[in-house]
Amino acid sequence: MGPVQGRIDIDNVVRPAAVAGLALVGDAVLNGGLDDALKRYRARHHAELGPHQALIAEGSKARPPSNTERMLLSAAAKDERLAERFHLYASRTRAA
Repeated sequence: MGPVQGRIDIDNVVRPAAVAGLALVGDAVLNGGLDDALKRYRARHHAELGPHQALIAEGSKARPPSNTERMLLSAAAKDERLAERFHLYASRTRAA
């Protein structure tokens, strides 16, 4: 076992899930209308994973939690139902 190591001087990079004419996931099953299908996929990806990605990206900045984050985490520590809901959201088990 060794010491915990981390870096705070690296920026998060977010790339689109798909761009016109290029699919990196699941494109083998798409037939025709690729750009329209990718546009729908990109929108769904953003809607379903965007909030989680934002939560993870903010948490990776190695900064003190905001007042809102402190209130949420403090409340979750005292309320089992809220703790479970936050866990499901933060672990991408369930949408917000």
